[in-house]
Amino acid sequence: MTLATIDPFVLHDGDEWPAFGILIATGANSSKARLTAIDNVYGTAEADTDGDGSYKWNSGAVAWDDI
Repeated sequence: MTLATIDPFVLHDGDEWPAFGILIATGANSSKARLTAIDNVYGTAEADTDGDGSYKWNSGAVAWDDI
């Protein structure tokens, strides 16, 4: 697995979760998972399970406590 930050996560003083940033994990057969910080309350998780570059699954906005 390879991890890359397209936009580094930014955590402001006093916040428990990042305010913005993107992390991509690349696995076997170029499959990918992308974690995106919307703000310090919500993030999204997405998956490209077949490695074609298209994220076909999206969690929608989810509270960081639930990701």
